Amino acid sequence: LIKEISAKDVILCSGCSCSLDLCIAAIANEGQNILIPKPGFSIYRTLAEGFGIECRSYNLIPELGWEIDLDQMEELIDEKTAAIIITNPSNPNGSVFSKKHILDILAVAERHFVPIIADEIYEHFVFPGNEYHSMSSLSKNVPILSCGGTTKRFLVPGWRLGWIIVHDRHGALAEVKQGLFNLSARILGPNSLVQGALPSILKDTPQKFYAELMETLHSHAIIAYEML
Repeated sequence: LIKEISAKDVILCSGCSCSLDLCIAAIANEGQNILIPKPGFSIYRTLAEGFGIECRSYNLIPELGWEIDLDQMEELIDEKTAAIIITNPSNPNGSVFSKKHILDILAVAERHFVPIIADEIYEHFVFPGNEYHSMSSLSKNVPILSCGGTTKRFLVPGWRLGWIIVHDRHGALAEVKQGLFNLSARILGPNSLVQGALPSILKDTPQKFYAELMETLHSHAIIAYEML
């Protein structure tokens, strides 16, 4: 289902936090609201409220593996809702939404014509027994602004290289997309040397690096759990 993307659909940013900043700034106006997860990454509220945008928190249910309370989330949506932020895999919970749950989330967004900002910086941090699906891979109609970066997967937080990939099958976010490019041109972006290295980073990093990284994280997670 993934629509083929080109360089015109990608905006490079100074880290994933900058990606989120640009998305919120471009998609919502002062006086509008966005929906954010609870518990969730605190920067969403910090960024939004700085623009005069209201944050409305939808609940994640611990008894259901931190799935979204979809009924409660839907009740938060009104005519001033500009976007829903979905964090998958979750920060701070580490949970991964099932394919069915993502489809249910997309159904809510489609009913209300609300686009999604997908914080997918942890897309490669999925422990055994879970299967990750990106929002854009399952969305037929809902526009998705997918935010990612090199920080987590490659363990290089200081390099500050993130991106926004615009998945917009029907052109609903044409003005937002132009706004993202405009905003990216008026601020300091990622280091040019790191940008130049990115193709090799993505293409040539051996699979062994990722396997060892996940094995280490998994063993540490088990030790931390046993200490609780």
